[in-house]
Amino acid sequence: MQFLGQTTTIYVTNQELAKHFYTEILGYDLVRDVQLTDKFRYVSICPPSHPEQEIGLFSCDDAGVGVSKETGKKMFELVEASAFSVGVIKTDNCVEVCENLRAQGVRVYADPVAKAWGVVEVIILDDSGNRIAITSPHTD
Repeated sequence: MQFLGQTTTIYVTNQELAKHFYTEILGYDLVRDVQLTDKFRYVSICPPSHPEQEIGLFSCDDAGVGVSKETGKKMFELVEASAFSVGVIKTDNCVEVCENLRAQGVRVYADPVAKAWGVVEVIILDDSGNRIAITSPHTD
């Protein structure tokens, strides 16, 4: 089997705010923003120059086909409570990135700290409350 790409999902509390956060603050590319039905809007992003790594920004309110309103409400509450870690972004200097993001008003969940496995890690929150780790190599 040959893998040509992947799509993953991040559940958000507000798609418009999430689209702005991931594209304008983090610098991701917008892949598509399509209103598929009255109730379902498909917004997706990708890391710059990597369209094969598509990330859907799905609203908890219309969490997809087959998800009840009750389940969507629970998902909304969990996202707001920062219950989900949605990925790791690797960079050359996460301390500098953290300072720049903090200056833009991004919430920092955990300040930069050296980890035993050889990276420095900071954890930020997106506008919905999802946790995002940002790492860089640990150098002495």
